[in-house]
This record gives sequence, C-alpha cells and structure tokens, in this order.
Amino acid sequence: TYVDATHLTVSVSVASDATVGARDVTVTNTDGGTSTATGAFTVTAPPTLTSVSPSSRGQGAALASVAITGTGFQSGAVVSISGDGLTVGSTAFTNSTTLTVPVTVSSTATVGDRTITVTNADGGVVTLASGFAVTDAPVASSASPSSRGQGAAEATVTITGTNFVSGATVSISGTGLTVGSTTFVDSTHLTVPVAVASNATVGARSVTVTNNDGGTSTTAGVFTVNAAPAAKIRRAHV
Repeated sequence: TYVDATHLTVSVSVASDATVGARDVTVTNTDGGTSTATGAFTVTAPPTLTSVSPSSRGQGAALASVAITGTGFQSGAVVSISGDGLTVGSTAFTNSTTLTVPVTVSSTATVGDRTITVTNADGGVVTLASGFAVTDAPVASSASPSSRGQGAAEATVTITGTNFVSGATVSISGTGLTVGSTTFVDSTHLTVPVAVASNATVGARSVTVTNNDGGTSTTAGVFTVNAAPAAKIRRAHV
C-alpha cells in the first residue's frame, strides 16, 4: 500500500518452515524503476517450548506463578493457555529461556489437558499440546465424628470425599477450633486432629480441603460445634 513518497506498507506472513535468515527487499515502481535493499528483512527462528512448572493446577486454585521453559523467547513474548476457566495474567520475560505468567483456575474450569502458546514480539509462535492440565478439585462430603462439644479434647476427625491427594490439607471455618496436621489416607479419606475450645461458637462449620496443586473446595455444614452441657447445683435442705 502506497503511503507517501517515502513509505509503503505490505502484509507479510511467515510459514513455520520458512528458512531463517536475512532477506532482500525489492521495490518496483509503476514506471519500471526498481531497487533492492540487501538484508532489509530477517526471518528469525521461532521459540521452542520444552516444559511448564507447575504443569497442573486444580479447580479453584488461587493465583500462582507458572514458569515456561524453552528457547528463543523475546522481551514482550506473551503466553496463552487454551480453554475456559483460567485467568492468565501478564507474561514476565526473565531471559531467552524462561517466562513466567500468573494463572488462576476457577472452580468451574473444565478438567483436562490444555495447550500452551508462546508468541514472540516478532510474531514467532510455538504451541505445546497438553502442556498444562486442570485437575479435579477435592470435595469433602462428610466428617466422622460430625460434631464435637464445646471444651472437647483433641480427637481424630475423618473427612470422607473425593479427589484427595497426598499433601492435601483440611481447614474448618470459625473460631475456637484447633485443627492439627492433615494425614492422607487415600483418595477418599483424610484424618485431622480437632480440639474445641470451651468458648467456641456453637453451630455448623464449613470444611475446606485443599490439594497440593492448589485445587480446593468448601462444603458447608460438614462439622458442628455443640453446646457444652450445663451443670446445675442444688442445695440440700437440712
């Protein structure tokens, strides 16, 4: 496209197998006048993408930095991840082999593999199929015992549910509970020691399970704090 006597514009697309290196640019006027600028345009090698860390995050996972490793990254490169339910923040350029990007996973994100794409500032692009995955969130369905009274000493509570992994943690909402370290039993059972303070608020509590890939969910009313028994003293009449 003619702009003025010193400027032209032209659309250029570069095939993925184009030969890398300098190219000559030739301009030919309508009167046949022509000239060639040697090496005025360059085809650069595309970036490569070799690994992603972490390579998976669970449904409901809070924002975490994901590192992209490869070669040929440029300042201004952009990372994108396919599919729904992901919030991918601005890409940070570390060096030609490392990029980082903040990723948040919604609780409703579709579970499964995702494709990662890196696009350099010069348009060079690379994709890695199944480079990232969204995993199922853990879900607590019941607790046993499902309730403890105010002032109850420490006791082991078993959480039953689905999609638990080694390293999962349990928390229980509200004040007045001391919740110890979680023990992984299997993919459907976790245990946790719980003590109840004498002044703990009475009522139902929510149980949250968080896997070590960040996947998390909260189930309301799984555990309850009961009121302590009330002691009454009667005076004997003599």
